[in-house]
Amino acid sequence: MSKFYEYLRKNIESPINARKQKVKGTVYVQFFIKKDGYVDKDSVRALSPEFIRKNFPPNFNNQETIELPESCKVETIRVFKNSPRWIPGKRKDVPVKQKIVMPIRFGG
Repeated sequence: MSKFYEYLRKNIESPINARKQKVKGTVYVQFFIKKDGYVDKDSVRALSPEFIRKNFPPNFNNQETIELPESCKVETIRVFKNSPRWIPGKRKDVPVKQKIVMPIRFGG
């Protein structure tokens, strides 16, 4: 994960409109890692705050879940679609497709 966070630091940029508005918040991105370790580009999507509140435990997000500008979601999706290869999940030592949800913080 440390290499992935390094990739994020180098590649994700807060959109200009979000910086001007001093937007602070989190985009939750859902995606699948395929058996070969690459991100399934068709699976990458930003989850709505309503979806997060309804489907995840309250301690999943210790910040208020708010709707961020579309530009933050687009930037998050772009970076995840272009992410480097991951180590795939395994079941009984066999690589399997794995769903992941990650929070990406903007403005702080």
